[in-house]
Amino acid sequence: MLQEQLENAKNSYLFIEDDESLIALYDSTFFGDGELGIAFTNQGIYLRPRWSEPASFQYSDITSAAFISGQGLLINDKRFAFSSQNVLESVAELLSQ
Repeated sequence: MLQEQLENAKNSYLFIEDDESLIALYDSTFFGDGELGIAFTNQGIYLRPRWSEPASFQYSDITSAAFISGQGLLINDKRFAFSSQNVLESVAELLSQ
């Protein structure tokens, strides 16, 4: 991961607390600038799809997670659309465990 991608993610949607550690970052931008995507920390998930406001969920607050083809990723009945369906399916599977 490039430092510039991480900084852009932090400025766009990855608003982590001091006691959080970044585990993984999926950059969903076409040019790889990091401003859109999905990030996992030790405490929660942060998302920023294109044309949407940033969102975050603490793992303990997630009551449901699913991937629905044609609709995207649903977390607690809130929909997030990204271009890569394979990534969304994997995210839904991880969150529902």
